[in-house]
Amino acid sequence: MTRNLLFIEGFKLFKRSRAWIGPVLVFLLIVISFPLTLDINSNNPPEIYLSFIWISTLVVTMLGTELIFSDDFEDGTLEQHAINSQLVEIIFYKILVHWILIGVPLAFVAFLFVLSLGFAYELSLVTLLCLIISNLIFINFFSLGNSLSLKKGSILGLLITIPFLIPLLILLGKMTTAVILELNFIGYLSLLTGVMILATCFIPFIISFILKTHLE
Repeated sequence: MTRNLLFIEGFKLFKRSRAWIGPVLVFLLIVISFPLTLDINSNNPPEIYLSFIWISTLVVTMLGTELIFSDDFEDGTLEQHAINSQLVEIIFYKILVHWILIGVPLAFVAFLFVLSLGFAYELSLVTLLCLIISNLIFINFFSLGNSLSLKKGSILGLLITIPFLIPLLILLGKMTTAVILELNFIGYLSLLTGVMILATCFIPFIISFILKTHLE
């Protein structure tokens, strides 16, 4: 049954190709366009490009998760899962599927972008690893925000969740600086991984409670 639910959620998102291809294409367009806005004759520090990647990924991930619960809420699927005591499970699978089809591809696009700029291979790999981890955190928090604003529009969810993600952007910036300066970044990476584990373990339960209040 568990495997069936995961397959169903994956197929539902895969069938709505605009929901996952769209964010990836938008991100690709952004990273291709960004270097054109800079002076190619100046030596721009890597921090500029990486900060741009963190913020762009945040915004694109937000767009990609905007409808994560709305369709199932409107057609009664969420209510059925709540009756069958499968709500936490289905929330986890939705987050996982969005991460696989949106979060991971965004990370690889960013990896190729950093690599194409001629930066160190180690920096590109760290960027890939950071985005694979942080995109799962982004999707968890934006899913939480979308559950809060399910009946009130996505702006409310954005206003609630963005402040929680600002410290994560700061952490990514600190980690990037440590890599560029060839300092030890394992502490930052461990902290980032810890946040990912906590978010993935606890946020589905919080979302489940919020959705149940909407369904009552």
